Amino acid sequence: MNIRFEAIGPGDAQINKEFIFPWVVNSKDFEDYFFYAAIADDKLAGILVADPRVYEPEILSIGISKEFEGQGIGTALLEYAIYDMLENYDEEVDKENTFIAQVYGEPERIKAVKKVFENNGFNAYEEGMFYETAVSKLKDHPHIQTPSVLKRLCSEEGLEAFRSLKNTDKKLINAFGNYLVENEIFSGINIDELDEDITFFGIKDGEIAACILFAKESGGIVQNCFLFNREESTSSSKNLLYLFSASAKAIQEKFPEDTKLNFYIGNKNTKGLVEKLFPDAKPKEAAIRFELPFANLFTDSDNRFTDDIEFNPIDNESLVCKNCKYCTTSIISCEKYLQKPDAVLDGEECKLFSSK
Repeated sequence: MNIRFEAIGPGDAQINKEFIFPWVVNSKDFEDYFFYAAIADDKLAGILVADPRVYEPEILSIGISKEFEGQGIGTALLEYAIYDMLENYDEEVDKENTFIAQVYGEPERIKAVKKVFENNGFNAYEEGMFYETAVSKLKDHPHIQTPSVLKRLCSEEGLEAFRSLKNTDKKLINAFGNYLVENEIFSGINIDELDEDITFFGIKDGEIAACILFAKESGGIVQNCFLFNREESTSSSKNLLYLFSASAKAIQEKFPEDTKLNFYIGNKNTKGLVEKLFPDAKPKEAAIRFELPFANLFTDSDNRFTDDIEFNPIDNESLVCKNCKYCTTSIISCEKYLQKPDAVLDGEECKLFSSK
């Protein structure tokens, strides 16, 4: 199998969007992302999308064609993208930075993605699970639609305490988002990606104390991104239920009953509430965060490459040019190898080899 890797533009990525997570394709920042393609035997084998952030560059999406699954192309594509982006950073200045990735998927399916990241040195952190139900389950729910709950939500006090995103001061949201990031609770709040009608915040003493965040509807699914309360007590759990009910009321008004709902469980009080409200909901997707410190890349570049993919011709034992002892990166990053593999392996056509 002949394979090459290259950076492509957003236009080419958009044309092949079936390789990219829908929420990434629909992002307002799509044009600013980095895109990398794996081409095997002149066929598009996969696309990786990355957000080149200053401190935490993020791998947003990686998709491999079923025809080429299980052949190590995902691992190699991720390696290529990492080292291409690393060229934009300085070892002395940026060694404290970290590559990150947030991955969501069916528990069984996500195992393959986890292997790809772990093969490239990423550490995996289990973050939570999505449970699927439907809008129809909200109708006449014994806990959500009780007269006492609805009465409080419609009262002056309730309207002040439980506000939709469009009715909440953006400065309060930004401050709350910073709190979540600083305390490593959540990756932040991107207002533009949320549904302003069904995302709600709980206000206490002039600050946001709780939230239920929903992404904009996509493919008949309303995705809950985060359900959180700063406090863990009986009274705070009750307030979280009110927040949930306010959002549920807005969801019923906006979406048909057959619309699917995915609820994210990421902490104890969230888990207890969702399990109580939807005991028959089934686990649908897992969420995992991956992290790779820059320091590992700068100091251990010679020892971190895998050999789970064959390139012809290549030294399958190390994926490093067997004649050029000066190589500091995998051979898959060598443009000369992609053009003239035999010549490179013989020590010809390689400027680094000849200069040494």
